Amino acid sequence: MYPTLDAEQGERALVEKRCLYRYDLSRGDVVVFRLPRNHRELLMKRLIALPGDWIQVPENQEIRQIPQGHCWVEGDNAGVSMDSRFYGPVPWV
Repeated sequence: MYPTLDAEQGERALVEKRCLYRYDLSRGDVVVFRLPRNHRELLMKRLIALPGDWIQVPENQEIRQIPQGHCWVEGDNAGVSMDSRFYGPVPWV
């Protein structure tokens, strides 16, 4: 999440683990989640799009709609972030 959080400078995030209702989240919120393919790894990204939103993926100019039950997340450092541009929409838990 650099430059928002800089781990090299010792910055950390405190995350309260609780069940959030989907309507509690807004575009621009920072969220922590597990990858569908690797449930052991936690990632922190910015919420870009909600179910039903349309987005344009810059890498291939593809326009796609976020499916129900999913969201689109991206890191703040787009040049090096592995995010929904690579692994697609993330399912809501």
